[in-house]
Amino acid sequence: MRRSRRIRTYSRSTNSGRVRQVEIHNLLEDEVIRLIDEICDSTSASSEYCTQPECRLDAACYVLNRIAPRYVTSVRGHAHMESEFGDNSQDAADIAALAHEALRRVTAFRRDYYDDVPETPTSIDGPCYVFPTIKGRLINGATFEPLAEVEVELLFEGRTAEMVDNRWQNPYTVSNHTPGTFLFRPAPVPAGSTGEKKAFEFCLRVEEPKFEPFHRYFSFELDASPRPSNSILSDFNLMDLFVVPS
Repeated sequence: MRRSRRIRTYSRSTNSGRVRQVEIHNLLEDEVIRLIDEICDSTSASSEYCTQPECRLDAACYVLNRIAPRYVTSVRGHAHMESEFGDNSQDAADIAALAHEALRRVTAFRRDYYDDVPETPTSIDGPCYVFPTIKGRLINGATFEPLAEVEVELLFEGRTAEMVDNRWQNPYTVSNHTPGTFLFRPAPVPAGSTGEKKAFEFCLRVEEPKFEPFHRYFSFELDASPRPSNSILSDFNLMDLFVVPS
């Protein structure tokens, strides 16, 4: 199952004053995803593991959160690290063991969305605007502490914004485990042509009895992509949002 690699790009000025783009990539993302795909493909005929695309991604996250990343910034570095990894049989064995552990856990605790989430975010087939993850924190304006157990809603064009799939909640209930933090990833919308620019305005709304009504508007501009994609974009981070008790 082929996926886009997550690559971070940074701008760096050279001595001549020109700006050079530098890419940073975690080599182990590719290795872990490849290994999990191999295991799932070889066991897909049995019921040993859940092999749905979303199961594979959750298993990959489980493994990657338990091993140290190996970053490269060039083709030569990529080749060197791949060679080094291939020569280290212990590292490969440890990651393989983690991959099997991850798949066992994912299979044992199946999530509701494993069987019904489409591989593509929407039915759009053509140019579209792909939104980043929208992140922020809600803060109590009186105590300056992060809020928990409150509901925040993302509005687009006056209505509850549709999310990319049902793993993303809207409205979003802020958890006690991640006080104040909320995340949204809106579903792509059609565009006229690739590269077309458009500004989008959203509104965050909090309507809780113990707080004053809260509305915060924000906007950003996007370039249209050729088609919907599961590639991870840079997050759109909002400044802390202060909600006043009633």
